[in-house]
Amino acid sequence: MDTIGEYVKKLDKFSKDLPMLIMNETMETVGADIRATIENRIVTTGNKGSGGRFTEYKKKKSGAPGSYAELRRLHGLQITFKDFFFSGEMWRNFNVLRDQCKLYPDGFLVRFGGVSKRAQDIIDGQSGYEKEDIIDLTDAETEALGKRIDQIVLRKFKEYGL
Repeated sequence: MDTIGEYVKKLDKFSKDLPMLIMNETMETVGADIRATIENRIVTTGNKGSGGRFTEYKKKKSGAPGSYAELRRLHGLQITFKDFFFSGEMWRNFNVLRDQCKLYPDGFLVRFGGVSKRAQDIIDGQSGYEKEDIIDLTDAETEALGKRIDQIVLRKFKEYGL
């Protein structure tokens, strides 16, 4: 059994270490899960983080030589909803942006985006076209992320003997 002084030392160390511990685990495991969740939602449903679907792929206009929707159809890709998937480059290069993650005294910031310039250019261009960030989380995904972080905190609390 710890003395009060030993317990206070453990608690102090825990409170100092916790933001970095959580940020590291969030970048590693939770980040991978969130990345997969966002990609899966968009590629399988075409749903935005804010709700509803993204704009449709452009259809052929009268007198025009072709359309992006037709090009996708010719390549065997679905055209029912926008999934931002043609070559797969954007999704292959979408992940946690480690160099943009920051630790603050009261928490941390984990950013997602294109890990290659080309992938980020696609995300930025499509976000501009859609007039919203195409890789935003839904409210449910944000809530699930919060619950995962709560679980990490509880596990770390136990690991520190608290």
